[in-house]
Amino acid sequence: MNGQALSPPSQAFHGVAAKPREVARFTYTDEKGNPLCWKVRYEPGKNGGKKSFQTFHGDNQPGRGGKQVLYNLPRVLEAGTVIITEGEAKADLLNSWGMVATSMDSGAGSNLTNEMIAQLSGRRIVILRDNDEPGLKFAEKTARALENECPEVKVVLLPGLPEKGDIIDWAKEPGNDWSRLAQIIAKAEPWKDEGPAKSGYKALTISSFLSMNLPERGCIINPVVPEQGLVMVYGPRGNGKTWFVLQMAYGTASGGIVVNHWEAPKPRRVLYIDGEMPARTMQERLASIVAGSDKEPPDPSYLSIITPDLQDMAMPNLAHQAGQEALEPLVQNTDVVIVDNLACLARHGRENDSESWLPVQTWLLSLRRQGKSVITVHHAGKGGAQRGTSSREDVLDTVISLRRPKDYDPSEGARFEVHLEKARGVYGPEAAPFEAALRTERGAAIWTCRTLEDSVKAQVLALKAEEYSIRDIATETGLSRSKVQRILKGAES
Repeated sequence: MNGQALSPPSQAFHGVAAKPREVARFTYTDEKGNPLCWKVRYEPGKNGGKKSFQTFHGDNQPGRGGKQVLYNLPRVLEAGTVIITEGEAKADLLNSWGMVATSMDSGAGSNLTNEMIAQLSGRRIVILRDNDEPGLKFAEKTARALENECPEVKVVLLPGLPEKGDIIDWAKEPGNDWSRLAQIIAKAEPWKDEGPAKSGYKALTISSFLSMNLPERGCIINPVVPEQGLVMVYGPRGNGKTWFVLQMAYGTASGGIVVNHWEAPKPRRVLYIDGEMPARTMQERLASIVAGSDKEPPDPSYLSIITPDLQDMAMPNLAHQAGQEALEPLVQNTDVVIVDNLACLARHGRENDSESWLPVQTWLLSLRRQGKSVITVHHAGKGGAQRGTSSREDVLDTVISLRRPKDYDPSEGARFEVHLEKARGVYGPEAAPFEAALRTERGAAIWTCRTLEDSVKAQVLALKAEEYSIRDIATETGLSRSKVQRILKGAES
C-alpha cells in the first residue's frame, strides 16, 4: 500500500521454469473505498500454460486476508440497478460505459454471502452470464439467492455470443455498445426459476424481514378475536353456545358491543356455517339478537348464514378437501368464518386422534394465510375440557370456555362463566373471567355481564337471605368460611 507496487512473492511460483506475466490487477475495497485486497491476472509464460489468478492482501501475502466483498462495492451501494458479471474485467468494461457492475473474487465459482445479499437487497439486478455451462449455473444460483430480496432479477445471455463468449467478446463486434446493451436489458423478461432446485418457499434474511413494512394486526372483536385469528368457543351441551356465538357474529357484522362485554371496532363480513340447528330456531334467535342490538350491519351481505335445512345436499365435511373446496366460493368474500360446530362439520373419525385433526388444522391455517379469522364451536367433554385431542388448541390464538356456574339452574337458560383459557397478547383485567346471562324482553335478546366476584357475592347473599349458615354457604359455594365471612361483612359495611 502507500503507493508501492504490489508484486507477488517469488515463492508463489517456486519451481516454475518461466514465471507468468501479470496483465491486470483489480482492487477490492470496503464500502468507503479503502483497499482490502488485490486480484492479479497472469498470462502464461514462455513455456505455455493457462491464464491464472492470484489474490493478495495488504502485506503482499497470497490470500484475501479477510472477508469476501463485492467488487466496486461503494458504487454498488449507491446504485438502483446493478449488473453482476463473472469477472472484474467484464465489470470494468460496463463501469466504463457509465453502468454499475460488480463481480466476485472466484468468478463463475463464486457464491453470494449473506452480507453480499444484504448489500444487493432492494436493487434491480441484471446477471450478465457467459455462454457456457459454468455461466448458466452461476446465473441460476445467483438469481435464486436474490429473487426474494430484490424487486426484479434478470438473467441476460447476449445474442450472437460464440461458445464460451462473454460481454468483452460481444463488445468487439461493430454496433455493440452501451446503448444496445441497455435495450437488450430493458426487453429481457424477469427471471423465473424453473429448475429442479426451486423450493417454492420464501426464506428471508433477518435484515430483509425486519425491514418489511407489515401492517399492524388489528382486532375483529377486541381483545379476543384478532385479525387472522383462530379461535375456539367450547362448553357443555345446551348451555347457550350458539346464542353466544350468534351474538359474536352479529356484533362483528354490525361493529358493535358483543355480549355486553367486548367490542367489534368496525363491521366485518361474516359467514356463519351452522351444522345442526333447525332453520326456524336459528331465525328466531337471530331475530331476537337483532331486536336487542343498537347497531346493524352496513348492508345485509355483512352476515351470511349456511344452515342444513335450507340445503339441497348434506352439509360439507370440513375434514375432507372436497368439503373445504365446496365452501371456497362463499369464503372468499368474507373476513370471518364461524364453524358451529366441529362435531357436525368436521367429521374426522376418532376425536382423540391428533392426526385426524390435521386436515382441519391445515384448512384453518390456509384461511389465516388468506387474511381471514375463524371461530370454531366445540363441545366440552365429561371432565369439562374441550372434547377430543388437545392438539386442536396448538395453533389457536384464543380458547374461550363457557362453564356452568355452580349455582346454575336449567330454568335460567343461557347463563355461563366465560373463561379465556388461552389468549395470546391478552393480559390483566381484559383476561379476567366474567359471567354472562341472556334474557329476552319483548322479543329482544338482552345480555348482562358481571365479574365472577360479583356473581359469587350475589350467590352468598342469596343463600344468606334464605337463612343458610356460614358453614352451609361455604359448602354450597365451595368457598372457605373465612371468605364467606368477608363477603358478608363487606355487604354490611
